[in-house]
Amino acid sequence: MTKTARILLVASLAVGLAGCAPTPSPDVTAPIEPAASSTAEPQPPASVIPSSCDLPEMVELIDGLGFTGAIDVTPPWEPADGTVLKLALDNGGIACAWGPPNTDAGVVVYWVSVDDELWADASDIWWSEGAGPMDFDGLDEDAGFFVAEDVGVNGNEFARWELNVRFGSLWIQVGTSSWTHPADGNDVVRKALELATP
Repeated sequence: MTKTARILLVASLAVGLAGCAPTPSPDVTAPIEPAASSTAEPQPPASVIPSSCDLPEMVELIDGLGFTGAIDVTPPWEPADGTVLKLALDNGGIACAWGPPNTDAGVVVYWVSVDDELWADASDIWWSEGAGPMDFDGLDEDAGFFVAEDVGVNGNEFARWELNVRFGSLWIQVGTSSWTHPADGNDVVRKALELATP
């Protein structure tokens, strides 16, 4: 065998064997899918119900709304069964009243932590008392009820103005006998909401 033939034979064997030799496989791992990010919507901080009716900011606001000489006139509440006041107080709420002493003029405000069930129970009472759902201009409430009417009880007539609004887990009621338009209480609602925001 000539030298050239030997070189060709070795070269062809080398090429042939090269094809048979195992080639190291690269480190292939299945791609890791990034975990789905469960970015929850940020929840607003839970409302804080005032612990007492000693709220100078509210007294000042109500005095400035025409209830001159307003002070804390919250009575020792004795709510009757089946009333919204009883429902509010029995569920950890607070009801406060401010106005000039020894008059019938003033404003009552409730703060109550609320869930869907409590809101539904209160709504049943509002419906039965003639209030209806309302979307209030100037407020960003989740739900609301309103009534304004003249009421006669035992021969006595008085005006009833009441709004109830829900902001997430907070229910605020504002009531008086001195207003007529639904927006008349917006400043009080805003202040009540501010006082309940931690």
